[in-house]
Amino acid sequence: MHRGLRIALAVLLAEASSACVNLDATVHNLRVMHPSPGRHAYVARTMSAGYYSARTGVAKALESLGATLAEADEQTIEDPTETCLELLDELSRFDSAKFGIASTQVELFTRIALYDPWALSREFAVTQLGAAGERISAGAEPRYAIAAEQPSDSQFALAKQRIVDAGLAALEQSDEARRTEFAAACEALVALGPDVDHALDVLAEVSVVLRSGSEADARLAPLRTLSLALQRRLIDSALTKCFNDAAPSAASGSDPGWPNERVQAAAVAANVRVFGAPRLAEILMSNPFRSSESARLVAVLAEIERSGLPPVTEAQNQALSGDAHRYWIAAIVKTAAEHPEGRVQIGAMRALGKISGKGAFSLRYDDWFSWWIEYQARASSPQASSLQAGETKP
Repeated sequence: MHRGLRIALAVLLAEASSACVNLDATVHNLRVMHPSPGRHAYVARTMSAGYYSARTGVAKALESLGATLAEADEQTIEDPTETCLELLDELSRFDSAKFGIASTQVELFTRIALYDPWALSREFAVTQLGAAGERISAGAEPRYAIAAEQPSDSQFALAKQRIVDAGLAALEQSDEARRTEFAAACEALVALGPDVDHALDVLAEVSVVLRSGSEADARLAPLRTLSLALQRRLIDSALTKCFNDAAPSAASGSDPGWPNERVQAAAVAANVRVFGAPRLAEILMSNPFRSSESARLVAVLAEIERSGLPPVTEAQNQALSGDAHRYWIAAIVKTAAEHPEGRVQIGAMRALGKISGKGAFSLRYDDWFSWWIEYQARASSPQASSLQAGETKP
């Protein structure tokens, strides 16, 4: 073996043995373990962090000599659900203060939240998206609008090629004209209104470049802006969809357990964490009180207990007999009286404690029913409540 190559290999192996975690290895393993939406792989070319680092270095060295390295051997994955969750936990521990890492995390957590067949993985990913959305202020942006008529694959390919060409030109000679064209190319792709799958693919490609470049490289600013726009849109889309946790069309695999109420409950908390009171109002407008998903309803009631009923728009008031707050309070009182699960009844009474200002006043329904009668008597709204006196009395 060439002496220089032996030295390079020795250095690489020494570095690999001292590295406990490698982001690229984690990303690689997550990708090969999910060959298609809704499925886990039981056999895949997974690699340890050290082996991945060594192989990457060896491949580069061999390529410089005109040779190639054979593919890694396939590994049997005894429990892909457990392995996936371990990899997600590993992914979450990388430094999200670094832009390229944060971009990769959002891309992969979105894929898992939408498409992973294991409910615990989806729940974990939803929670991580909530943290990411709060970090990048995703709630400050307009709602994610997917173009009604999606551009063709060739149009997306042209838009991406424009970014590549403009980016290379800006990196080679960073004058004002080239920087402007680079930024315009990135903005043009966002303006196409890519659907979730197209946005995920673009974000994956952009993230590789951002992880490879310097955080301080001002020439990459247009890519960071593009990444941020895609992250915000994907977080919005994923958290909205996960409120119902509907199965993807390709759902199959080791645990096609859609919908899952724990995922739905995590989505309630993440939505409110990122998008605040307006999103809680949207959730309440969907009338979660009629759903049989208890965990999600408990999560909704917990948000009300934490921050009270959200402000509403005039349109929301008009949609609910002219007084949305009164309509929701009626539904919560009814839930406290009639829901078959004690944890939901308790959650409803705790929410009423926040709404009424009485706090932990009582966990007896009779006390809250009496309060409701008094509330109706004081209410200034002329519309009759949907819950009349005695209608929900046990």
